Amino acid sequence: MRKATSGESTPIPPSSRVSEEEYRAFISYSHAADGRLAPALQRALHRLAKPWYRLPAFRVFRDDTSLAATPALWSSIESALHASAFFILLASPRASASPWVNRELSWWIQNKPRNRLFIALTDGELNWDNHIGDFDWGPPVLCRPA
Repeated sequence: MRKATSGESTPIPPSSRVSEEEYRAFISYSHAADGRLAPALQRALHRLAKPWYRLPAFRVFRDDTSLAATPALWSSIESALHASAFFILLASPRASASPWVNRELSWWIQNKPRNRLFIALTDGELNWDNHIGDFDWGPPVLCRPA
């Protein structure tokens, strides 16, 4: 089962579909590279511009489980992507090598506005294409070791 985290972990049943923009952001990252940074970022987003005594102003989707293959796994992820207003990519060579991160990023680029994609470089370097004035989104990989 894939979990969404909004403060505390909240299980999302694989068969459930989330409503339009239920999440303010979707965090995509490599568990190996950024397994400690991603939860810290999520906590910081929940604390952003709110008094300590109020619940978070918005929900953030972050997988906090290991990626076990199940038939419903991608449909759960796709539902969360569809229901998210923004995509936050914690970019690193390990994230670039992750088929899950690449699939999530590809889905976002094909289905959502690029101006709602935020890239936080945690390791390596990004490839900018001066000719097109944008990042090199296709193969070779988005992020390479520095």
